[in-house]
Amino acid sequence: MPTVSDKARYRRITLVLLISPIVFDLGLNLLEGSNRRQLDDGPTIYSEAPGKVAVITGESLAYNIPLLQVQRLLEHQGLVYDVVKDRDFTVAKSKEYFSAIVVGGSQPTSLSGTAIEELTNGGAGIIWIEDMPSHLSPLFGIRTVPETESHQTINRIDYGEFTTRIFNEAIYPIEPLEAHVNGWFMDNADRRVSPAETSYRSQNTSGIVYYFAYDACSWWGVDPEYPWARAYRLQMALNNILSGHLTVSLAPYPRNLKTAFITRIEDVDPLHNSYEWIMRAYSYLEYYTSRNALLSVSLTPTYIDPSVGLDIGLEAVESDVLRKWLSHVLLSGGTVIEHGFTHQYNGKKTGVAPEFYNEEKREWLSLNEQKQRISAGANQIRSNLGFSVKGFEAPHYLANKDTYAALSQLGFRYITHNSDTPFLDRIGLAEGLVNIPETLGYIPLDSTKELEETMKANIDMLYNMSCVILFFNHLYEDESLKIGEHLLEYSLTKPMVWYTNTDNLAEFWHERLNAYDKMDVKLGRDIEVTLGPTRKAGLTIVLPEEKSIRRVHVNGALWPTFRDNYVILPVLRETANSILISLSEDEPNTNMPQGLTLVILSTALSILLFKKTTSTHHVNRTQG
Repeated sequence: MPTVSDKARYRRITLVLLISPIVFDLGLNLLEGSNRRQLDDGPTIYSEAPGKVAVITGESLAYNIPLLQVQRLLEHQGLVYDVVKDRDFTVAKSKEYFSAIVVGGSQPTSLSGTAIEELTNGGAGIIWIEDMPSHLSPLFGIRTVPETESHQTINRIDYGEFTTRIFNEAIYPIEPLEAHVNGWFMDNADRRVSPAETSYRSQNTSGIVYYFAYDACSWWGVDPEYPWARAYRLQMALNNILSGHLTVSLAPYPRNLKTAFITRIEDVDPLHNSYEWIMRAYSYLEYYTSRNALLSVSLTPTYIDPSVGLDIGLEAVESDVLRKWLSHVLLSGGTVIEHGFTHQYNGKKTGVAPEFYNEEKREWLSLNEQKQRISAGANQIRSNLGFSVKGFEAPHYLANKDTYAALSQLGFRYITHNSDTPFLDRIGLAEGLVNIPETLGYIPLDSTKELEETMKANIDMLYNMSCVILFFNHLYEDESLKIGEHLLEYSLTKPMVWYTNTDNLAEFWHERLNAYDKMDVKLGRDIEVTLGPTRKAGLTIVLPEEKSIRRVHVNGALWPTFRDNYVILPVLRETANSILISLSEDEPNTNMPQGLTLVILSTALSILLFKKTTSTHHVNRTQG
């Protein structure tokens, strides 16, 4: 039976077990401090702030390319924006925006200097492109100066890491006062003439302002060495003016992936049946498949050469080996794009002429004629491969509004053309179409190592811009196969790349646009984002990297799929879907000293009581 001393020992042990956890838990509560209170009391209240970008234009927009390129950039980055006339951009209006892009070529002469100053003093960033009224230039740390003879000899812009050509375009001479020069106009003798791009912050609390002394929104895709240098500099300027702001964007790819890598096998037709080409095509497909990358094939289903009486369709016996390879492409997850029905007109042979435009007569086929030819090609592909094409590439990229109308009426979902933008593009197309642009060029015959290195440098640029990386390859020779493999290998060294096909990207972009068209952002007690409906999961809301998401509700229900600064969304079934995001705040914990003291006290108390108990128990056992 337990003795009196044993009962006392048990009481002390019980006391240790009861008191020590209580004190320890109290200490932990104090150590956790405000973080635990946030979980109990609801989200932290943030000051009301705008969540939109203003695109400011004047009344004299001579052509719409600069405005369209800014819109494409903002839509691709998933930022909410308004196009605002200069006369309407008042001081009161400026408070609705946390940054602005001014299209200077539109002559925004009515723009209030007070509104611009108020915007920057409030911490908002501004990008001004092209012509600027001289009275506003001090706000950008520069002054305008007269043009000199040396400006007539400018042939490029030097950005240090790369250069970009100057074409037949206007430039705007300036001198830096306090602004930092990011790029220089260079003359034929390799001398600096004047700044091409500057950045400036008047004080620590002011926003960053950028000035481009040339049209950074035009001549995209023209420079053969760095086709997207201008778009890249504009994108980097946008990133910098947004830094430090609580920006909310809709990522251009699913699951917060950085970019999409697409390879298009070009100009395939029924005459692609030689042993050499087929073996090369199988080798290329195997190489991609083994690395979980997909192929997209641009197919013209009928080959015609009237001069020798050739008319071979995909159904011909001679096309058997090609059909089998195309089937393997589809079974591996790749896709087929219709590249015209015959890729020719009149007496010309397939591949050397467009299909919908007569270059000699300068005439387009009618809407019905184009629709008939597109439909015939689609039916031929479906009957021979059992596959319904969703994408179209116009022969020689020559298409007009009737082409797009025909494609829309026939149920096509996208085109893939060499457009003048590396960004998501739907502007100027018929309802229901998007364009997946060719951004990396192609691998020509007799390609060199220098070409491969240039393409890799442009992969870097496109990757940093989160633009689609798309090139095409004819597979006409072994060297083109090897370069294509090397480009894939180079991309595989980069994280967060989506190795997909054109169908998959187009379908995702459609769903994203459905959500984006109703996107609205309110920053207050929570971050409240409104999005339109989408039938696919994987759309991603992204916050700045330094933010940490604590809790998310989607249409009122707690949603668990988020990490750090982004939320991966489910299917959104409502017409207007509400996403409520609460952030974790790294606030100083004033309770840390008291909490640490109690944790130490509880530990010491446990040790003391335990030693006292075991000591008494040892004495009792000795005496016993």
